Amino acid sequence: MWLLRPSTFSRSSPILWRAGHVRKSAEPLKLNGHYIIPAPVPVLWDAITDPILLTQCIPGCEAVARVHDTLYTGQIRAQVGPVKAVFKGQLTLEDMRPPHHYTMVVQGKGGMAGLAKARSEVVLTPLDDPRQTKLEYTATTELSGLIDRLASRLLTGTAYKYVDGFFERFIAVVQQRQASLTQADKAQNS
Repeated sequence: MWLLRPSTFSRSSPILWRAGHVRKSAEPLKLNGHYIIPAPVPVLWDAITDPILLTQCIPGCEAVARVHDTLYTGQIRAQVGPVKAVFKGQLTLEDMRPPHHYTMVVQGKGGMAGLAKARSEVVLTPLDDPRQTKLEYTATTELSGLIDRLASRLLTGTAYKYVDGFFERFIAVVQQRQASLTQADKAQNS
């Protein structure tokens, strides 16, 4: 017999208890935010679709490969609370409107840890200073398996930690790339 009990989880979903087994009802995790990045829109567009750069920036990423212009495969080592897993999966870019908008759809399998699905909309908007861009994202993530059942209290904080880690690295790499391009332009013009 299942009993319904109010949740203490940050995602405010009910918990179903059965014979000592905890099971969270399925509810997507929603994330959103924005970053001001010191680079123009075309540079960011090239960077955010570059598999080598993504490999450098995604926390725990072990591999990213471009299958074709809108499909990538990859492998990420992740930990949420007590659950550690290697997720293998694919990333598809949809609804592309270069260089300002795309939707990213990710699916990954982490063996016994479970399945992760995410859909994220990314919008690049130039600011008054053409050397800066506002990157906005909204994401919905669904998890199943051990990672959802055992670590659900930690999911929101861990998800934002991964997002912040990605953008911290991404901004640093884009700034390096921008500096290299500037130096190359100066050397070519002299």
